[in-house]
Amino acid sequence: ALPSKYDFPALATSLKYLVQRTGMSIKGITGTDNEASAEQNSTDPVPVEIPFTLDASGDYEKSKVFVTSLERSIRPFVISNLTLKGSDGSLTVSVTGKTYYQPEKKLEIKQTTVSNGPTTVKKTTTGSNN
Repeated sequence: ALPSKYDFPALATSLKYLVQRTGMSIKGITGTDNEASAEQNSTDPVPVEIPFTLDASGDYEKSKVFVTSLERSIRPFVISNLTLKGSDGSLTVSVTGKTYYQPEKKLEIKQTTVSNGPTTVKKTTTGSNN
């Protein structure tokens, strides 16, 4: 399940947790916090991208575990660029990627009056296509 809000600080916290859990050191996480202008609910929600970059440092084994943690995360990450620099004892891992959120489903309730000869009935429908 995707988060229902564009929440870059929560994404940064999740990434920081993944880095620190592997014993690596976080060097930086960057992205744009568009929460104020992002769509938070929709009648037809679709996943929306949240781009980010991350730099961390550690040895080869810790870097390998970190990349595996990204792959196994419950939150989907699409990595567009992964760069490793350094030696076995000291690597810098740079990740450019994106994850997603999906706005909450907005339920629209419409009430119409339907006339059928002498009988008038109020009809309530939900959704955007009714």
